[in-house]
Amino acid sequence: MAGKKCIDASLIVMLVLIACCGCAGRQGPQAMSGDYKKMVALQQQKASAPLAKEQPLPPGYEATAETHEQLGDQYLRQGNAVAAFTEYERSLRKDPLRSTARYKIGMLFISRGLPEEALKEFEQILAKDAQNAAAHYGRATVRFLQGRPDLAKADLNEALGTNDKLWQAHLLLGVICDTEQHHSEAEEAYLKALAIEPNSATVYNDLGVCRYLMGRFDEAAQALLKAFNRDPENQRICNNLGLALYRLGNIEDALEAFKRGSGAAAAYNNIGYLQMKDKQYENARAALENAIEANPSYYARAQKNMEKVRSALKDDESQPASAEPAKPEGL
Repeated sequence: MAGKKCIDASLIVMLVLIACCGCAGRQGPQAMSGDYKKMVALQQQKASAPLAKEQPLPPGYEATAETHEQLGDQYLRQGNAVAAFTEYERSLRKDPLRSTARYKIGMLFISRGLPEEALKEFEQILAKDAQNAAAHYGRATVRFLQGRPDLAKADLNEALGTNDKLWQAHLLLGVICDTEQHHSEAEEAYLKALAIEPNSATVYNDLGVCRYLMGRFDEAAQALLKAFNRDPENQRICNNLGLALYRLGNIEDALEAFKRGSGAAAAYNNIGYLQMKDKQYENARAALENAIEANPSYYARAQKNMEKVRSALKDDESQPASAEPAKPEGL
């Protein structure tokens, strides 16, 4: 299906560390700790396995619009977006009405931070085929990035009205609902996406974030573990998993997850920040000291958080001012 190479829709997690710092839960920490360690061990085994090689197209293949698009898909799987773009353009020169190649060019524009250029591609498709579900999804993605969620929803409804199996459209609808704090609707959208695409790390991540925002930390951690199992090197997933594990009282595993996501200094600062917000000042001080020791020159935020912890320790009755959370990639 066109659109498999869709934009990562997990934009809402940028707010999680700042916005959701209530008291930590205590729902099944030992069970979650064991699950996390099993997942890490499994991923280490997968990492040591040989990678399958991409099969090239046969030599001397006929240069048609279809074969150029297929070659573009192959380059894209190999991570060569420039070569993929070139082949998709060649495909369109052979057949200007080939909507699948044009859609992929649009999504490449989005991935390169060029939403206006992407919009032109999607609207060219829709001018010829007003019911093209993939193009409606692509335009919805652009409109969401432009801060126009109502228009994005309208396009998503058009897309899903034509093709209810377009899992990316369900996913983006869930993200929009989460940003509007309609978490129950978001969860429903994510579950629909998973029913169609059950192996998507992105969907499991966003479902986990949604449940975190709803205060259902155990369910959030379970979803994020599934995301981690599918994409263990994803920094965003690791950081979100760290948040959920912290809320379950699994401080040690939360720290390890944060380290995988952002490195030691950011991990200790994240833990210290969360403990400070929970008024666990002695624990926070120890964590922030470790953050400063790990990276004293870069982690000015840890220094600022430490000052607030020391102030709070002098007067247990005082309320610490707004702290400076770490902002590792993915949060």
